[in-house]
Amino acid sequence: MPNGTELGVSVERVHSLEALMEQTDTLSIHAPLTPETRGMISRAMLERMPKGGVVVSTARGPICDVDALADLLKRGHLAGVGLDVLPVEPPVEPIPELLRAYRAREPWCEGRLIITPHSAFFTPEAWDDTRLKAAETMRAALVGPRPQNVITPEMF
Repeated sequence: MPNGTELGVSVERVHSLEALMEQTDTLSIHAPLTPETRGMISRAMLERMPKGGVVVSTARGPICDVDALADLLKRGHLAGVGLDVLPVEPPVEPIPELLRAYRAREPWCEGRLIITPHSAFFTPEAWDDTRLKAAETMRAALVGPRPQNVITPEMF
């Protein structure tokens, strides 16, 4: 985001992920899986969050350390966790502790953990929005203006 944008939307700019983690009580992860993001939300990063924080990930499983999430949730450092992704999908044995505890309805995760099978987006509204955005993107690519969600801008 360009400098100054944060003032218009009433947020404070931080200059490192570490600084962000120390200030946030709600972390919502929406990142593609790349070499830079793989393991980005590690145990060390999660431990930087203030006690009572909540983590939600709808990104890609290998970005966040689910074993650390389980430990921090069990110990009470995190108040809640919501996952729409796991490191391996579909999960295979040995399954992550977090998923095992969720399936077993262990008391330490009751009301504090939700895991969905990479389908949290699956609503009629989301499908409508996906179709609309796909049509808008195709129109922009074919007749202009320049498409907004271009991964390789040199193509245009």
